[in-house]
Amino acid sequence: MFAFVLAIVLIGLAGGRMVYRPGDAIAPTDYDDAQPVPVFDNILRLHVLANSDAPGDQAVKLQVRDALLPLFSDAQSYAEARAFLLENGGDMQRICEDTLRENGFSYGVQLELGVSDFPERDYGAAHYPAGEYNALRVLLGDGAGQNWWCVLFPPLCIISDEELPEDGEFAFESDIWNWLKGLISREER
Repeated sequence: MFAFVLAIVLIGLAGGRMVYRPGDAIAPTDYDDAQPVPVFDNILRLHVLANSDAPGDQAVKLQVRDALLPLFSDAQSYAEARAFLLENGGDMQRICEDTLRENGFSYGVQLELGVSDFPERDYGAAHYPAGEYNALRVLLGDGAGQNWWCVLFPPLCIISDEELPEDGEFAFESDIWNWLKGLISREER
C-alpha cells in the first residue's frame, strides 16, 4: 500500500520582440512568416524576469511588478490594455528604472512586446493552457533570474491590498493530499 501511495504522490508532484530603448515608442514586433500566430489574441500577459536569483534581485523584481500592475487597472479590453502599453512605453520604462534606482540597483530594463510561450496556469477558476500569448516582457539587467508572470488582461494579477492575506494566513491545499488522507483514514478503520 505504501508503494501505491508514494506513486500517487510522485505523480501529483510531477503534474502539478521588440526591444524598448529610452526615447523609442513601443511598437508591435514585426514577426517573420516562420513565427506562429499567437493562439490567444485577446489576452495580454506580463512576464518579469529578474537579473539573477540573488535575494535582492528577486525582491526588486516584485517591486517592479507592483509598480507596473496599477497602470493597467483601468483597461476594459485587450485593445485598451495594448494601446495603453504602446502609448506609454516611455513612462513605463522610467517607472521600472526609478524602482530599480530607488532600491540601489544600477542595471537597466528592457520592455519587449511580442509573443511568448507560457506554461499552463490556473488563476482561480480561469484556466490558461500552455501556448503562445501576447506579452509584455520586462527584463531586469541580464534577465537570468527566476521570473514572475500573470495575465494583465483580463486583469487576473491585479490584487488589492484588501485581498492580501496577513502573515501566517497562507494555506496550502492539495486535492491529491486530501484524497490520500481520506484513503489512509479508511484503511485505519
